[in-house]
Amino acid sequence: MASLPPTFSEDKEPEIKTYLPETLHFHRGIQIMRVRDIEFQIPIPSSKNDPEKPDWSIVRRAWWDVIKLVYSYSSPEAGDPSKCETARRLTLELRIMADSDMILAPQRANKHGTASIEVLSIPDSVTDGEWIDFIRRVTDLWMSYDDADGKKLNVRPQWAKDGWTSHVMGGMPAKEYLKKVAYEEAIPEFTEMLKDIGRLYRKARH
Repeated sequence: MASLPPTFSEDKEPEIKTYLPETLHFHRGIQIMRVRDIEFQIPIPSSKNDPEKPDWSIVRRAWWDVIKLVYSYSSPEAGDPSKCETARRLTLELRIMADSDMILAPQRANKHGTASIEVLSIPDSVTDGEWIDFIRRVTDLWMSYDDADGKKLNVRPQWAKDGWTSHVMGGMPAKEYLKKVAYEEAIPEFTEMLKDIGRLYRKARH
């Protein structure tokens, strides 16, 4: 909004106020518009034929699973796309991200990288219930993926995006799942790191 030109003949650009977390990273917006927004980080597993190489098929599968889900919402009446009732009314965005050393980063320990996929919609075009139902299905699809050894991939939401806290993940509330499963070792490690910082700070003051 702040990047739009002044309207109504203002002498300067209008002042836009927002919460600090929203200015640091978009929760419910992209550039100049508000959106419904959810983003998940999907680890790229090792290839079954060569553990030193990535299995890119999981990226393709994750991308097309959402596209097929969108089409499944279409009206069965003559396949009329104008009657499609999917909650995704904007776009999908995909980027490949490298591994991370940050303790609570969802990309951590993903040696072949991470497929970060964002699902966007227009706030007023769908109801809360329609959006939640759609995202629940997306979450269930992405969290069903296994690696070459049959182990579940550690699929995790993007911390900063809006809405994931109301989801059910792995059969439990999202916050509980992240604490007990997705970040089972990382959260205690992060807590200890904070304690170490506190001890160093107190020592430095004396």
